[in-house]
Amino acid sequence: DVQRIAGLLELLEQGALDYTLFFRRLGQVTQPNADRSPVLSLLNLPDCRNNAALERALHEWLDEWQQQLAQRETESAEVIARMQSVNPAIIPRNHRVAEAIEAAENDDFSVFETLLSALEQPYAEQAAFEHYQLPPEPEQKVLRTFCGT
Repeated sequence: DVQRIAGLLELLEQGALDYTLFFRRLGQVTQPNADRSPVLSLLNLPDCRNNAALERALHEWLDEWQQQLAQRETESAEVIARMQSVNPAIIPRNHRVAEAIEAAENDDFSVFETLLSALEQPYAEQAAFEHYQLPPEPEQKVLRTFCGT
């Protein structure tokens, strides 16, 4: 439903929620009685502009989405598998790439090799690389990209 997706994208933008993490974790809350903490915990990330209205709107959107899923005949496991197959757990976030470049400039390629290992299976949940999923802390933000833009 285009209107539902447009409403969600507006919420994500208003709250400055991390799109990658949101869509990855959305697959964990497909059931009406599911624990919503994987999604709601994103409201506590440093850049999120969380407020009561955003949290309420997110709950309402999740209610509607879960009801829509319940009306379909698709098994929850299938929905989860589909969502996890198109929403990566790990992406090459700028702050992680910057760390790898900085280390490589100092002849330490281990940071790059670790990042590369994490990115070899971006759709797999890998406990060893869990920290690569998170957006940067305020002091880790990269304000200038690497391609000169």
